Amino acid sequence: MKQFSYILLLLLACPELFAGTVRVGQQQTYTTITAAIAAAKDGDTVIVEGGRYAEKNITVNRRIYLKGENHPVIDGEKKYEVITVTSDDVTIDGFKVINTGASSTEDMAGIKVQNSRNVAVINNIVDNTIFG
Repeated sequence: MKQFSYILLLLLACPELFAGTVRVGQQQTYTTITAAIAAAKDGDTVIVEGGRYAEKNITVNRRIYLKGENHPVIDGEKKYEVITVTSDDVTIDGFKVINTGASSTEDMAGIKVQNSRNVAVINNIVDNTIFG
């Protein structure tokens, strides 16, 4: 019985053992990154297929791996912050982030990390060109 309790405790302490994959794309269940993140659970991988996504302030509030295939473009339309990470243990990999908004009262960014630890932002192209 004691051995069963240890195994159960180990399984509950490691939700990544049950991690899934959520896909985003025109022909997928989720067509927006925001909806896919909302459906994801801690430890899941959210794979975003190549294409252009005009989404404002995508908030990553779960411990996920956000993976772009073929550098999907996330366009802030020169009005919005593009991605904000508010969770620990997040990886963002393989995106092109463009057209971040500008504001005299807010500190907007292509990818902003707020009060989070163990966040990896790798293999991304962030172009914060406001004018052009």
